[in-house]
Amino acid sequence: IVAIKQLNHEGIHGSQEFITAVLVLSLLHHPNLMSLIGYCTDGDERLLAYEYMPEGSLQDHLFGKQFGELYMAEY
Repeated sequence: IVAIKQLNHEGIHGSQEFITAVLVLSLLHHPNLMSLIGYCTDGDERLLAYEYMPEGSLQDHLFGKQFGELYMAEY
């Protein structure tokens, strides 16, 4: 199971923000942080695939689950 994050097409930083996220998350490894499993750049779509955290992320605990849109998918 993975968590998928779809990045906003209308985001302020757009492609640069996506590239930075992929680079940082692919180099960063820590047991308390979810790992980046992969990404997709098909046309205008920008998706990040993360390790699924069944207890929720730190962001969920601080801001609530409605803050970000994460979807479960079989990996």
